[in-house]
Amino acid sequence: MSKDSVDTLGRFAARRAIGMTLISDENSEIITAFGVRDDQYGTSGLYSGIARPTIFVVGADGTVRHRIAVDHNTPPPVDAVLKALGG
Repeated sequence: MSKDSVDTLGRFAARRAIGMTLISDENSEIITAFGVRDDQYGTSGLYSGIARPTIFVVGADGTVRHRIAVDHNTPPPVDAVLKALGG
């Protein structure tokens, strides 16, 4: 999920051959509701309202089982993700 526009995300996905759906949240409403808004950028300006990179592991019943947040430009912790997935 990103506050980037649908067009921007479409170009990004095409350049990187991303085959999954990317979600545009230009007003950061979902980003804020999920508690992943990165407030270090303040409330105005280009980076205001961006999401902190976060992986949600959702159970078969639709509940969030794990939430793994990382810093920008930091690879996700593969071991933590695999453990959350039960692997």
